[in-house]
Amino acid sequence: EGRGITEDDLTETRPVVVVDTEMANDLWPGESALNREFMIPAEWGGEPVAARVVGVVEHARLVELKATGRPQAYRAMSLTPFGVMTVLVRSSLEHGEVFGRIRTSAERLGARNVFSESPASDIVATRTALARLIATLAAGLAGAACIVSIIGIYGLLSFLVTQRRKETGIRMVLGAREVDIQRMHVVMGLRLVGLGLLAGIVVTLFSSKVIEAQLFGVDPRDPSTLVGAALLYLTVGALASYIPARAASRVDPAAVIGAD
Repeated sequence: EGRGITEDDLTETRPVVVVDTEMANDLWPGESALNREFMIPAEWGGEPVAARVVGVVEHARLVELKATGRPQAYRAMSLTPFGVMTVLVRSSLEHGEVFGRIRTSAERLGARNVFSESPASDIVATRTALARLIATLAAGLAGAACIVSIIGIYGLLSFLVTQRRKETGIRMVLGAREVDIQRMHVVMGLRLVGLGLLAGIVVTLFSSKVIEAQLFGVDPRDPSTLVGAALLYLTVGALASYIPARAASRVDPAAVIGAD
């Protein structure tokens, strides 16, 4: 909304600024911030002066991805000189060529030293290294938990199938088909998975505040994520249940009943 700061603004007696949406909403909620005035510190510790808003931009996370940060206002750099400044450049050129041009331009403008040059991807990677490590560990633990779940469901259902061999034989004598026996045992396995999912969802909802601290722009209670995870574990549970269920459907009724 509005415009940026131009060279014509440098000649005005009152400074002009561009504010972000956070500041605009804080100072003038529900109203346009354009042409509004507010007091800003003068350069080098002078008395505060009134600045006029000429533009509104989106809020930027300047320090951390997790922290929203304070409201921001931008003014002409030439009116607020600092000993050190950071310049962000977007370009389709290779890093080496871009850095060379930046250094040349900075020296032409009178900069004595260019202290460091880094691609934005490297900066972001450094700032998110810990979060990515935690995400990798969490993904590894989730994968291990999934494998343990498969083994557990398979082992428990195999045990239950063995315990119900006589019942299965009687059902088959009474006319139950193989597909009916398989369905019975798969449903039994899915009931176990369903109980685990219910407990997992409850724990997730209660621990969402802890999880939220490690997420960037993602709601820990996001319905699509919860549904996707539930469908994944239901699929895994169905596959783990199918092998014992298939073995149960191949029981010889005469051998089982005759053995008892």
